[in-house]
Amino acid sequence: MNNIFIDYKTSGNKKHRVKNYILKYSIVDDILNNKLVKNTYIAIDKNYLENKKNKNQYNLYDKIFKHVVNFKYSVNDEVNVIFSNLFDNDSYIKSFILDLLRLNNLTIYNEVLNKNTLKENDHKHIKEYLKTRSKEIDKLKLLMVIDNISDFNKEKFIEYISKYKFVDILKTKNINGYDYRKLLNYIQNINQEYGTAVEIKQKRNLQNYDVLLIYSKINKVDFCEKYIVSNESLYLDFTDIDSDIYNDWYLVYKRYEPEVLTLLNRLNIKENNFSKQKLGYIFK
Repeated sequence: MNNIFIDYKTSGNKKHRVKNYILKYSIVDDILNNKLVKNTYIAIDKNYLENKKNKNQYNLYDKIFKHVVNFKYSVNDEVNVIFSNLFDNDSYIKSFILDLLRLNNLTIYNEVLNKNTLKENDHKHIKEYLKTRSKEIDKLKLLMVIDNISDFNKEKFIEYISKYKFVDILKTKNINGYDYRKLLNYIQNINQEYGTAVEIKQKRNLQNYDVLLIYSKINKVDFCEKYIVSNESLYLDFTDIDSDIYNDWYLVYKRYEPEVLTLLNRLNIKENNFSKQKLGYIFK
């Protein structure tokens, strides 16, 4: 299988610095490339890509880039396209690159996407935590953390209160008064219906909670500086794909980690720039 790793170019990386002022990209091929497997790293200037927004046509330089990449492959070759984590919040740029590569071309380019399985594997993490801490499940205290009302998952909340005895919700300052009242009304109805005692917390001291369920995009360092959290608490960030050590692709990554790191080293790719899930997928 063929793989293309796409990243933003780093000015401090001499090997991958932009070599052409006009083309704004550099390409590095694996020295072990052959007819069956080709691995390529492409570093593209971010400003060059940002300037492509709101433009509905490709210029000459775009087509040169497309030709340089497509020339490596044959008709009906399949290529995995692995974008770095820096592209996660910019679907337009990813679509621009994929559409360009696919334009009038018979090579098959497939984007490798992450699978967020933490919502299915969260109980495995909690079960392992209970085992490690020698703690009984009926004494476990969970706290759902939301920074935006739209991140509140009612289905998972009902699942938690059905399985665990103590479950509360942390309301951050980013939740406005209207959303807070709406959430409070929902919790009061749930408590009445299920006979639970769920509370919406707004305090800083969270040391008495064993499991923190982070459902919003919150920087862990900032969170731990703002709130008092026990060092022994389990921190489950549902927005951090690679934190799920039970994910199938993550397990593949761990199994072949030496081989993965060797490949990244040959291409001079920074390991942290790419999701471990995606890196595991290409070795599955």
